[in-house]
Amino acid sequence: MVSFEIFGMIAILYISTFILGKILEKIKVPWIFGALIFGFLCSIFGLFEEVFSTREFSLLAELGMYFMLFMIGFEIDVKELISQSKFYVKATFFITLLAAICGGLTLFWIFSIPLFIAIFIGLSFATVGEAVLVPILEELKVVRTKLGKAIIAIGILDDVFELFTLVIISLLPSFIPGFRELSCVDVEKILLALFCVFILAYLLTRLGEEGKKFKVPKIETLFTVIFFVLFSFIAIGKLPGDAGDLAPLGALFAGIAVKNFIPKRRLEFVESEIRAIAYALFAPVFFAEVGIMTNFSYLFTYPHYVLAIVLAAGIPKIVGSYIIGKKELGKRDSLLLGVALCTRFSTSIVIARYLLSTNIISQGVYSTLIASTAVFTLSLPFAFSCLLNKSFHKSDFTRERAEK
Repeated sequence: MVSFEIFGMIAILYISTFILGKILEKIKVPWIFGALIFGFLCSIFGLFEEVFSTREFSLLAELGMYFMLFMIGFEIDVKELISQSKFYVKATFFITLLAAICGGLTLFWIFSIPLFIAIFIGLSFATVGEAVLVPILEELKVVRTKLGKAIIAIGILDDVFELFTLVIISLLPSFIPGFRELSCVDVEKILLALFCVFILAYLLTRLGEEGKKFKVPKIETLFTVIFFVLFSFIAIGKLPGDAGDLAPLGALFAGIAVKNFIPKRRLEFVESEIRAIAYALFAPVFFAEVGIMTNFSYLFTYPHYVLAIVLAAGIPKIVGSYIIGKKELGKRDSLLLGVALCTRFSTSIVIARYLLSTNIISQGVYSTLIASTAVFTLSLPFAFSCLLNKSFHKSDFTRERAEK
């Protein structure tokens, strides 16, 4: 049975998010970051440690991530995404390659790690914490703008790129020194789950005409169908088990599929109701967990190493985004794209933990990587929010919203 402490802590979380959120809104920062600050404070002072370590709290936080990713999928215009796919693929490849090379060379220079392994670790620098950025994009009404779509599309393609990179590496354990432990990755399960997610999303999207004929006597019935689709896709994503986790990708594709299946006259109501569930109920728990996972002791243990990794991970993304995006997005938005893509979270943490568990990196390297992720988690979302509200970008942002 869930204990009194969990319910009490969650109540404190919600009221703290409300109070801190009101203060943050005064400086044009999304209110949801009140939960992130609450998590930071709990991490620093060691508050509610027993509650945060429970499976119940982790489940609520995980649901928050899935619902937010579902909303990303719901916001995506598939036809427009496909029409712009050439730019997104080119941008993702260029930025990822630049970040991997710069990050790998930095790790090679600082820790004397074998160059090939250092480049592989450098790929984690290219990961994008799009789940952390979603509430910012939603709050500032940027999701449907060209900048917002670019951030989301590159974040999605980045996840797929990281997944296939791990799959390819896992096929070469017998030929590459230092990677034999990676043979534990179950490639068949990963590919099967990927195939199922893509096929089901495609089929539901193709059934859009049937969805228009989908007569729903009660709104509760419609939501039952929507939640069935969402949790079915999440379950399929969990199929690989310890071999990998495609559930976030499944939640995102569930949103895409649902948007293209349900009747258009229901879309606006469904969107508003699910957003209320996602951001009012689950998102504060998710952001609190993000803050709690930030270990500030690393920042003081390896300050010079952390600074080097932060620069090696951040500068290539900003420079790469500017080079590849200045013609498509404009100079100012391409810089904002680079700042947004510096936001890192779950994927980079998972990769770092995985490399540590297989003894490919040392505890010192792992601690430095986690510390750099903490810096980005703490600073970049706030920086991105503030930059979007600066007067130098306001005119372009207003014009683009008006065009919509």
